[in-house]
Amino acid sequence: MLLTVAFGPLGVFFLWVLHAHGALVVPPAPASPRTAFLLLLAAPLLEELAFRGALRDLCMAAMSRLGLPDHPYLTLPNLLASIAFAACHLPHQPPLLAASLLLPSLLLGRVREVTHSLLPCIVLHAWFNLCFLMVFTQWPA
Repeated sequence: MLLTVAFGPLGVFFLWVLHAHGALVVPPAPASPRTAFLLLLAAPLLEELAFRGALRDLCMAAMSRLGLPDHPYLTLPNLLASIAFAACHLPHQPPLLAASLLLPSLLLGRVREVTHSLLPCIVLHAWFNLCFLMVFTQWPA
């Protein structure tokens, strides 16, 4: 679990290195209380309910009905929900940034499978977003 918590700053550091070398263009966004609310509360809650909750559970039910086997560490429902999660970020994020969300999404899906709860996923998602917010936004002086 500690590695999962460390993933937020490590992942953002990796994105920052890509950004610093011109491989990832993320224009600094102005931060506001609305931005903070959306990134730290609304997005983690709604996205986790949708992807790690509803979509994952729907995939699990379909796999059960079809009698499909699954891998203990990387389940098909987690993979499908994670691909959908990354794809949903494509309209609003640079493609490399949207693709880079696949790994944290898989990690959050694994946390959901191990803990059987969305609460740790919501908290970790907010943590990841806070790390991103601190690096890629400009707060008013």
